[in-house]
Amino acid sequence: MPFMPVDAQAAHPMPSMKSKPCPHCKKTGYLNGHGYLRGYGDGTDNHAVRGRRIYCSNRGRRGGCGRTHSYFLASVIPKSSVSATAIWCFLSLILAGFSRRVAHKKSLAVNTSRRIWARCVKAQGTLRHNLCTLAQPPPTVFVVPFLQVIRHLVDAFPLASNPIAAYQSAFQSAFL
Repeated sequence: MPFMPVDAQAAHPMPSMKSKPCPHCKKTGYLNGHGYLRGYGDGTDNHAVRGRRIYCSNRGRRGGCGRTHSYFLASVIPKSSVSATAIWCFLSLILAGFSRRVAHKKSLAVNTSRRIWARCVKAQGTLRHNLCTLAQPPPTVFVVPFLQVIRHLVDAFPLASNPIAAYQSAFQSAFL
C-alpha cells in the first residue's frame, strides 16, 4: 500500500506519477491519475477523500499494463474509518499518563478504543522492527510494552506533528 508523502499532500494533492514505476509491470512513464478513493472517516456522514486511484495506461500505443492501484494519503489508516490524527491523539494522551478510558473519551468515537488498542498491540513487532532502522529504542521505563513503541515512534520522527502519518510516508506501509 503506497502512501503519498506528507509534504506532497500539503503542496500538491497528487505528486507527479510519470517518474514512478508501475508496481505491477515495473514500467515507468505510463501512470495517470484515475480518480479518488473516498470513504467514511472520523464520524463524518459524507465521503471524504482518502487517496487516489492510479492507472497504468495501455491505451493507444502506450506500453503500460492497464491495471490500477491505490495511493493513500499518509493521514489515512487503510481499512479503518479512524484517521491517523485521531489515533495519534489517543496514543499521545496514553503516553502522557492518561488511562485508556480517559484518552478514549477525549479523542476517539464511541466503541473504537478497544479495537484500535488491540490492533496497535498486534502490530508492535513490525513497528519495532521498522523503527529500529531509523533510531535506537529509548530506555525501558514503561511497564506496558506498547508505550515504549509509542515513545520510539516519537523519537524516530521528532519534528513530525503526526508521527503516524510520518511513519506511513517513510516506510510506505500501514501503521495498523
